[in-house]
Amino acid sequence: MNFLRAFINIFPPSIFFGVLLFSQLIEAAPPIKLGFVGDITGMTSDVGVNVRDGVLYAVEEINEKGGIQGRKIELIIRDDKGQKEVARQVDIELFKKGVMAIIGHITSSMTAVGKTVADSHKILLVTPNAASYELFKKKDFLVCINSSFWEETSKLAKVARTELGVADMVCLYDISNPKYTRNYLKWFTTFFERLGGRVTKEIPFESQKMEDFWKTASELNLNGAQGVLLIAAPLHSAILTQKVRKLNKNAEVFCVSWSLTSTFLKEGGKAIEGVWFCSDFDPQCKKRAYLNFSKGYKERYGKEPDLFAVLGYETVLVLERALEKADANPENLLKFIPGSYKGIQSPFVIDEYGDAHREWFLLRVKNGKFVRVKRMTD
Repeated sequence: MNFLRAFINIFPPSIFFGVLLFSQLIEAAPPIKLGFVGDITGMTSDVGVNVRDGVLYAVEEINEKGGIQGRKIELIIRDDKGQKEVARQVDIELFKKGVMAIIGHITSSMTAVGKTVADSHKILLVTPNAASYELFKKKDFLVCINSSFWEETSKLAKVARTELGVADMVCLYDISNPKYTRNYLKWFTTFFERLGGRVTKEIPFESQKMEDFWKTASELNLNGAQGVLLIAAPLHSAILTQKVRKLNKNAEVFCVSWSLTSTFLKEGGKAIEGVWFCSDFDPQCKKRAYLNFSKGYKERYGKEPDLFAVLGYETVLVLERALEKADANPENLLKFIPGSYKGIQSPFVIDEYGDAHREWFLLRVKNGKFVRVKRMTD
């Protein structure tokens, strides 16, 4: 109260009330609405939950600093339940609510559905981790923050065939996310066979139908193959790895980055020791930006961040920069997305198609943890 009296005595009432009105206008600035859509319930929801948590952490961080040009971010969260029709409905709902962009979806198959809505309504869709090659190299309203699995498959195939000497491979893939799994299998097989390897058996299963999944697991036969590639979500990859070890404890097991979560570590037990991954995530990263994020994330959620938390967090940072440059005008957002980004682990680039290109690492499970074996330079 004494401060107010002093302020009024020093400055004329007109200036005092002008300052007061200006502060009220800033306080009343409408929020920037962003949508988030992913499968955050169900058996394969651990990835979606981790992405959402990374997104939320970034939004809270930005809002604590005052928002974007004085405007706070309002995040509207929806669950697509891993179902195409639900994904379409919630995307349209978010468009009608006036969001400037939608962050989502989690799987490539759901993202493909969201892309049709984004293109028809001319609204920006930014997927943190969908990686199907079919989504890349297109002039559209989709931005991919994760790298294409085309890069992942080429590197993983080279490790399997050239570095580990695996000649024959059995591949199991989940057809509940066909945009990702079938295309991953196609490209991995292409690269593996170019190097002289052979995929002897392709085994599809439907993770959404547990009876089908358990039937596949119980009837699994490696036919003497030296390696097994599992193209599936974390829980199913963990269970299948246990089955593989019972059949051949010396077989080399390879998993896709989709399975790179704590669920895989918790559910796999001792069987997952030695499993290989190729990923754009470095679990031993010592960069200050990542260490600060990791510390705050653990304090906020009580768990270690993974690839998907990082991708969720960086998605918001990409949007933050675009929103600032576009003066929060949704019509101009897309043109300010391409460019170079520092990243909280390593630099990455988003090209003119809205596709990210990142650094890659070879990982392996050791003592129940994901461990970086080496940086992959080619």
